Amino acid sequence: MALNLALFLSIVPVQLGLLLYTAKKQTGRFTLEGILPYRQKLPLRQYFIWVPALLGWIILVFFLLEPVGNYLLEYVFNFFPAGFNPAADVLSRYSSGMLLASWASDLILLGIFVPIVEELYFRGYLLPRLSRYRGASVFINVVLFAVYHFFSPWMAITRIIAIFPMCFIVWRTKNIYVGMAVHVLLNLIS
Repeated sequence: MALNLALFLSIVPVQLGLLLYTAKKQTGRFTLEGILPYRQKLPLRQYFIWVPALLGWIILVFFLLEPVGNYLLEYVFNFFPAGFNPAADVLSRYSSGMLLASWASDLILLGIFVPIVEELYFRGYLLPRLSRYRGASVFINVVLFAVYHFFSPWMAITRIIAIFPMCFIVWRTKNIYVGMAVHVLLNLIS
């Protein structure tokens, strides 16, 4: 619950606030329309192709590289508190009411709000501004996104490999909605 509250009071307002502040400065209005160029329309059938394919790829990479993350957590990042280890049994000490409330806030905040705001910022705002680096802009964006998840550095390699194709498709199609759909579904599944 504390993590969810921190996310709600920090990440969402800071990233969304930065976007709205930039929009006001550039367009004179508090609208994301003028600062998010990657909103080109795609035929609906492309969503039905890209979203499941990218979601499947990401889940496969996370599954296959889980031993690497576990190794890094155990031997390199072993100074992190036990609560950061997804395998640690820290849930048994909480009441079912607290767990239910935490799960509900996870579903709403981490499942929907946070991934949408992250995609607006990282793929909608930042990725187009990295375009001067041409093809490397996708890699730079993915690395920045992985590093931004500083609370789980043992997952950085996995995140880079898993998220790169999604970021590439967003860059190639100039459409952030594919990335939003994949990110929201991934967070809801996890």
